[in-house]
Amino acid sequence: MFAGREDVNGNLTFGISVWSPDGQNISVFGVATRHGAGWQYTDSLQAGSAVERCRLDITRGAGRAFRVVADPNATCESYGGVGAEIGTVRFPPTAYEGIVSTELDGPEAFQRAGRCISAQK
Repeated sequence: MFAGREDVNGNLTFGISVWSPDGQNISVFGVATRHGAGWQYTDSLQAGSAVERCRLDITRGAGRAFRVVADPNATCESYGGVGAEIGTVRFPPTAYEGIVSTELDGPEAFQRAGRCISAQK
């Protein structure tokens, strides 16, 4: 699932929830800043290991599709537990929550939104 709301400064408040074929979930919620043609989210880049660091590049494709790519040196694994990974995920329009209101008010609200539809890795 992908939910996003762009603010007047071009920043993107977003939440993603990705399920692996093994049943592992990794969810990231935050504010990504404008970066080139898309946005970039970073967290804990000074941490000692790639699993503790998080860097996501988010781009919008055709027809409300989104693509999220995790940096191999900042994998966001700590957001989902041992072995959880984002890698590269393409969210088709059916996985996009569309215009959101309270779903992006905080991580708990995003988790409660719950309409998870499979994304394509």
